[in-house]
Amino acid sequence: MIINQNQAKKILLSGGNVIIPTETVYGLAGSIFHPEAIARIYSLKQRPQKNPLIIHAATIDQILTLVTKVPKSFFQLATHFWPGPLTLILQAKETIHASITGGLPTVGVRIPNHQATLNLIKETGPLAAPSANLSGKPSSTRLIHLEKDFGINIPILEGYSPTHGVESTILGWIDSSWQILRYGCITKESIEQLLEEPILDSELPICPGKQFKHYSPQATLFCSLAALHTAEAIIGYENRNYPLSLPFYSLGQDTDPVAIAYNLFATFRQIDEDNHSKVWIDIDLPTQGLYQTIIERILRAIE
Repeated sequence: MIINQNQAKKILLSGGNVIIPTETVYGLAGSIFHPEAIARIYSLKQRPQKNPLIIHAATIDQILTLVTKVPKSFFQLATHFWPGPLTLILQAKETIHASITGGLPTVGVRIPNHQATLNLIKETGPLAAPSANLSGKPSSTRLIHLEKDFGINIPILEGYSPTHGVESTILGWIDSSWQILRYGCITKESIEQLLEEPILDSELPICPGKQFKHYSPQATLFCSLAALHTAEAIIGYENRNYPLSLPFYSLGQDTDPVAIAYNLFATFRQIDEDNHSKVWIDIDLPTQGLYQTIIERILRAIE
């Protein structure tokens, strides 16, 4: 059910939930000032209570009301990448409800690059908004995905659909340095270039998508060439040739990581719509830049 900004504002300020578009994927939003709205996010998504939520804000000033112990480089990252698909995990102020942080002392914050959603947040205040999908399943990048997961009556803020197709990159301030906790739309290389220092990978489970299996279709995905003969379908790239005459799902050209990222989750959902149970996916890709994010998402879906 598509609604306008005024309708969305009324729902959120009264403790309801609204699906919001962002530049990455759709988000299921609730006001951080309404614990019942936060609880409903977990219920609607069937999401584990220990999996923390990301807070979306409209301005840096809003974010500074949510966190403490901000390093100097925070402002360097914020002014360069926001609005945009970068989430920063920082020490949360005590006023942030534990249901948002998953009981952790930290909270993830970002400013999305989507004008309709930014306009809404300026009216409502910060919104907790994980991806709008059933927990563990592929994120929603098309309106039809939202209807499949939540039905036709869930309110959806009007605005253009996500353009990136994968979630934000997550950086955490850990032991006095930035560490990458989830690969996303912004590449590790671009962050390192800005900060002029190497960024380490962290395996700490303090961000969404690290503690639980994510992004998975109902079909079993595998990438082993040895088991290719058991596949019912193939996910690959339109400029490559594959040995079997099976249903083929193209992610685009293997030279275009932006297109691959945009098509990835929609393709995962399509193979389920077509009732495939075993699908081989080609992960023979470069390992740098956005390709690294794509491979990470595929492997998380296979695990």
